Amino acid sequence: LTLNSVDPEAGMQLRQMTPDLQRRVLERGDLSHARNPSAVLIARMRDAKAGVKATDGLGQPAPPPVGDCHPGIEAMIARYSLDARAAQMLRTMPRHKQDAAAAIDLSEARRPSAFIMSKLASVQFAEHTSLQPATLTVFGNQV
Repeated sequence: LTLNSVDPEAGMQLRQMTPDLQRRVLERGDLSHARNPSAVLIARMRDAKAGVKATDGLGQPAPPPVGDCHPGIEAMIARYSLDARAAQMLRTMPRHKQDAAAAIDLSEARRPSAFIMSKLASVQFAEHTSLQPATLTVFGNQV
């Protein structure tokens, strides 16, 4: 903590974690190159508490698709070289959410994997895609 300039609150949160969780956070490396070291530390602490390990696909290449896949999602993964974690998140979404996600523009994103994961986690994306495609029922039959 003395080598990285983090907010006192973030430092206190790290100190209050169990030694095992602290080790997981610290194993992810220093924060000297982070634009916002406190935010990165908080995200790493959240990941450690959730059981996410540094090798859970973050920064690693996406594996090839298996089974029935959404062509727009697969094109996005390939075009922007999304990492394994972002690819898994996209591939496991319901089809209607994949349709919406495939339309997200990543061309200006500095870090496409982080950008898409942030978009997918946003409340706006969840609200925008929460409605299933409407079905029309006529005389008891779906149309």
